[in-house]
Amino acid sequence: MSAATLVTTQASAEPAGAVNLAAGEAKQLWLGSTYYWLRVCNDTTSKSAVTVTIDSHDSQVLAPGICTENAGGSLDLRNDRDGLALVTYRSIFGYFQNGR
Repeated sequence: MSAATLVTTQASAEPAGAVNLAAGEAKQLWLGSTYYWLRVCNDTTSKSAVTVTIDSHDSQVLAPGICTENAGGSLDLRNDRDGLALVTYRSIFGYFQNGR
């Protein structure tokens, strides 16, 4: 069973959260119509590599402990192996208007 959480603060509604992915599982997250500069990481406790696609940018394969960054409003996450994976994401610079 997997869980996704979206955490916000009172000062802003910038996305942040964590997603557990079982072996072979894929999830799509829509973070809103606003583009954010996002950092997505495969947690060091993960037992598996994950493929991460931020919006429509090129996919990145992340080993445990590795992160990627790009602008977007959606995430496609896929656990590529047999072990459990924990993927974290958060906005690092705020938002871009009109996808810029």
